[in-house]
Formats: sequence, structure tokens, C-alpha cells
Amino acid sequence: MNKKVKCMAAVLAAITMGGLMASCSGTTNNAGESAGTEKKEKIAVIQLVENGAFNDMRDGFIAGMKEDGYTDDNFQLYNANGDQSTLATIVQDAITAKSDLIVTVATPATAAVVAADTDIPNVFIAVSDPIGNSIISDWDVIDHNSTGTSNPVPADKIFELADQLTPGYTKVGMMCNPAEKNAVSTCKAAAEYLDSKNIEYIQKDVTSPATDALTAVAALIEAKVDIIFIPNDSSLQSYMESISGAATDAGIPTYGSSSVMPSTGALGAVAISDFNIGKKTAEMAKQLFAGEDIKNIPSVAVEADETSINYTTAEKLGITVPNTVQVDIKY
Repeated sequence: MNKKVKCMAAVLAAITMGGLMASCSGTTNNAGESAGTEKKEKIAVIQLVENGAFNDMRDGFIAGMKEDGYTDDNFQLYNANGDQSTLATIVQDAITAKSDLIVTVATPATAAVVAADTDIPNVFIAVSDPIGNSIISDWDVIDHNSTGTSNPVPADKIFELADQLTPGYTKVGMMCNPAEKNAVSTCKAAAEYLDSKNIEYIQKDVTSPATDALTAVAALIEAKVDIIFIPNDSSLQSYMESISGAATDAGIPTYGSSSVMPSTGALGAVAISDFNIGKKTAEMAKQLFAGEDIKNIPSVAVEADETSINYTTAEKLGITVPNTVQVDIKY
């Protein structure tokens, strides 16, 4: 492992529940200039928790910036370790460090930056409902010095995939953490779709996934749902292996809203490439650093472009994936 990679790993490991910021000796000088590179900008990247989707978004952003000459020295990585209350402290750390740009992964981190009301520009990655979460008031209006990419979850496409893999389902179970507004919006969209099809559904709120996730799954299994839908909920995503494992053992397929959810046992998902949406967001940051006013860089919604399926889960459930299903990622 080279020095820069070790530096990034140390940064992630040293962010504690108290919001402490890690740094690597010799990476940047006191003026904030990166050693050995012409790029001077200090970029703070903040995420609520470590999971496959958020890490891919972060890595896609960094990869996009590196295409323009940025190096690991330009980035300071922050992780709240799943504690939303820690985000406010982390944001203040990034502000105190006089970051030139704060990049936020998904809704919770972005909301924390908006609440801080800082003059430092914020570019967000994959906020599924930025208007509903009061990040922006309109796609063409830049509020709170924030702009970025949105990943609206295509509930209709996910259930259409379920129609192909598990036709004839009549009762859907959903799980949602009410503290995650993006997940609430997605569950609402899913409910509206199911209502339009006259399909019954049951939603279980999971306020503390560490203790409630498996309880919620057990309740849905007991309710004899045919399939389970998991929204873009960062807290639930961290427990996907347990959720999908329990459901699969009970013979119930799980469908996710992130392309990485099938990697931890969900049967299938239709979603946006997390890495690619990170790279697309990097283009906005490049515009800023090239001198463009953030008010001239509107937020954009990126359409879902990947169908992912876990074939091991399909085999356990006795499901044969039809040749008519276009599968972009196989697990």
C-alpha cells in the first residue's frame, strides 16, 4: 500500500464519533497547498456512513477529479460512522479547516451542510429528493450555496423487475427509517405506485436499524408478504446482508434501490451507477474551480441505468432469471 493510500485509510479510520479530523503528516502545508501538485484546492468529502453505495459515490467523485490533475493530497475524507448527530461537528471541522469545497455524499450529510449555512460552496452527490428535503427550491435555483446530482429511485422500474422475476406478487413489505427523508420520499413513491396497481403493502418503520432491522424483517415474514422492498436508506443499507439473508431464508425475495444492494444478498435492483454519479458530480466541481459561479450550475437528476441481480440469491429462491431481463451487473 503506498503512502497516499495509507493516508486516505488513516483519515477514514481516525474520524471518531466526536467528529475528529484525521490528517497525514506532510500531505499539505500550512497554506493549504498540496505538496507536489499544481492543484491547490482543499476538498472536504463528507459521508454519514461506510457502505458500498456511498463509498462508490465518493470514489467516483475522486476518480473524476483525478482526471483533471487532482491527487489524494487535495482531499480530506470525513465519516460520521452512522451517527447523524456527529455530522454537524464534522461539517464544522471542514469549515474550520477552510475547505475550498465541501462535497457531501447523499441526503443526511448534505442536510447538515445546509443547516450550517456556510459560505463554502457545497456540491452534493445523489440526493434523491433535493427539493422535498429543502436542499434546493427548484432545479434551476441554487439555494444555500449548494448544487449537485440527484438519484431519484425508479420505484416503477424496480417493481417492473419484480414482475419479471417474481410475477404474481400481491403483498409487498417495505422498511423505512423515518429519520431519513430520502427514504421516506422513496417509500411514498413506492406506495403510490402500488396503490395505482391495487397491490397491498405493509410498511415497517425502523428507527434504530442495529436493533430493529431484523425485528422488522421478522414482522414482514410473519405478515406473509410476497416480496420486500428496501429504499435508498443509508442506515438500512448497512444491514442489507442480515435483512436479505433473513428474507431469503424465509423464501421471500428482497428488492433494493441501490445497485450494490444485490451484492449483499438482495435479489435485484434497478438503480443509478453509484460510481458514475460520483464522476458526474465531479464535473460540477471542476466548473466551480474553473471560475464558474455556483449559481450558474443547476442541480441535475440522473436517470437509473443499471439492473443488478444476485444469481446466488436467485438460485436459493428457486428463481430462473429470464433471458428477456437485461442484466448489467451480476453477483
